[in-house]
Amino acid sequence: MKTKNVLFITNRFPPVVGPGSFRILQFTKYLKQYGYNTIVLTSKYNEHYSLYSDYSLLKELDESQKIIRTPLGELHKLKDILIKLKLMRLFRFFMYPLFWEPEALWPYISLYTAQKEINKSRISIIYTTSPSFSTLILGMMLKFFNKELIWVAELRDPFTDGYMWHWPSKIHWYLCRIAEYIILKKPDHIIVPTPSLRSIYLKRKIVHDNKISVVTNGYDE
Repeated sequence: MKTKNVLFITNRFPPVVGPGSFRILQFTKYLKQYGYNTIVLTSKYNEHYSLYSDYSLLKELDESQKIIRTPLGELHKLKDILIKLKLMRLFRFFMYPLFWEPEALWPYISLYTAQKEINKSRISIIYTTSPSFSTLILGMMLKFFNKELIWVAELRDPFTDGYMWHWPSKIHWYLCRIAEYIILKKPDHIIVPTPSLRSIYLKRKIVHDNKISVVTNGYDE
């Protein structure tokens, strides 16, 4: 059986601790048994948040596991200045693409590195996992430049239906709903962890039922 090279794209990967990290860690460990060679593109997030890191998790990986880390690109200094000047709310309203989530710039910073790895390792599948939802932007750009790639998009949480968002205005919410609809039409397949999340996207008619599957976290909802 010919080995297929898969590029996992995630902001959360060991030594960072969290449900998303554990899920992708297990995928990279066990997919090799089914003829897939996994490469991980992630951020240097762990270097800035050491309190949320567990370096022992890396020991679970095969020594041959390739991990590529790129700068996260968070705008901490700019945010601090804007907060001091009491301009953060204004900038967030008019410059929302820069501030919609902390990882908003990461797709653009990582695009060249991802494309280089696709060419070098002859990647046939990219697997993005969200949140953070900025990984969808990177997946969409890579799919645009590489039509032959299979793009699998995993949504561990709902995007615009999520509870974590605080939009500057109703207009921003509406524009994000449109963006979500456009972006989620691009993947070749979507994976979610629960049947209820699958139902959300089917009910909104964002994806066809044969293009979205449930892969649980080891237990049924």
